[in-house]
Amino acid sequence: TVPTGLNAVTFSRYRVEYRRTDGRNQQGVDVPYSFDSAMTATVPATGTVTVPFELVRHVAKKEAPLAALANNPTIISMLVEVTFYGQDLAGNDVVAKGTIGASFGNFADPD
Repeated sequence: TVPTGLNAVTFSRYRVEYRRTDGRNQQGVDVPYSFDSAMTATVPATGTVTVPFELVRHVAKKEAPLAALANNPTIISMLVEVTFYGQDLAGNDVVAKGTIGASFGNFADPD
C-alpha cells in the first residue's frame, strides 16, 4: 500500500506538559503550568515539515519554579511532553506525542 494525498496530516494545535525527574510535579510550584497553543502545519503523506513552536512560555520564566532560578545555582531537570493534534485529509483525528528532556537554571552569560 502506498500513501496517498489523503494521508497528509494538518496539525492545528499542541499541548505542552512538564514532569520533573524527581517526581515533584505540582504545576506553578514544582513545574511550569501546562499550556495549549495553536499552530498550523501540513505534513505531506510521504514527507516532513519543520515548524517552530514554543516549549517554554516567556511568562513561565517569571513564575514558580523558574523565577527562583534567577538567583541561585539550582538546576531543575524536567521531561517536557508535547502532544500535537490534527486531522488527515480524509477527516480522521490524528494525535502525535513526543518527549524531550530539558534542564532549567541560571545560564546567563556573566559578561
